[in-house]
Amino acid sequence: MSVETHAASEELGAVIRAARRRRGLTLQALADVIGVSHQQLQKYERGTNRVSGLRLAQIAALLGTTPDMLLAKPMGDAGNALLAAGCHNLEAGDYLREEEVSLLRFYRAIRSPGLREAVLICLRALADEAALQQASSLGPLFKKAVSAAESP
Repeated sequence: MSVETHAASEELGAVIRAARRRRGLTLQALADVIGVSHQQLQKYERGTNRVSGLRLAQIAALLGTTPDMLLAKPMGDAGNALLAAGCHNLEAGDYLREEEVSLLRFYRAIRSPGLREAVLICLRALADEAALQQASSLGPLFKKAVSAAESP
């Protein structure tokens, strides 16, 4: 295995391990479900053995994600920029989840600076009830969206 391939296998393995732990699965539990020994899964997670495409798809599905998300690069400079902008809940080397990537994609599609600001106010309000008063100044549309979100 070349140096680049080994490094990529180690990186992918670390992502699989982190995703498995976030889901609260033990090494043995995931190994049993995908039909390999816990030693084999451990080799995947350490980057000793490469994960086939079919096995990666199987692991991703069981971890509630996609192979693309498992193969995504760490946030790197973008993550550092988010940290510098005050996103202190993120850690360097953290990975964006699929819904976070979708949220960013939709936000970037909004061309109007005013609408972008309105979206940010709404998100702040949803994340922090203290900001709810500021967001309520957006009027009835926002109140309707909040009511709909709070309804079962």
